[in-house]
Amino acid sequence: MKDRPAHSTIGALIEDKFSLHIYCEAYNCGHHGEVDLEKLAMRIGVDHGAMHYELIPVFKCPACGSKHLSMRISPNVQQNIGPVGPLHKA
Repeated sequence: MKDRPAHSTIGALIEDKFSLHIYCEAYNCGHHGEVDLEKLAMRIGVDHGAMHYELIPVFKCPACGSKHLSMRISPNVQQNIGPVGPLHKA
């Protein structure tokens, strides 16, 4: 069995504090939003794949009903970032 990439399940995204955003690509819509990964995991399971081809079929745009969607997975930089400002000498 082939190993999966590091952030390839819903559970891995939650554990590593990543965020998932879904964007509607339908003409004249452009609706987008952040997915609550905890609720998604309760609905489809923490072991469900987090690859585009595995997740996009789960969603539809709440504004227009389109299934023409894209997604972005990114680290939650607000939680992972250190002090911001000038460098300090040790």
